[in-house]
Amino acid sequence: MAKKVNDIKELQRRSGVGLIQAKKALEMFDGNVDNAYDYLVRRGLAKKK
Repeated sequence: MAKKVNDIKELQRRSGVGLIQAKKALEMFDGNVDNAYDYLVRRGLAKKK
């Protein structure tokens, strides 16, 4: 569980999205932060770094 919370916080920090959006994106990609981030960028929900 701690890893999941840390992954959500990391995705929020990288992308600038809210808690629910970060959680849903991670669930879609089985906890893969990089894939979830790329998805959020493609959808226009995240800032690209």
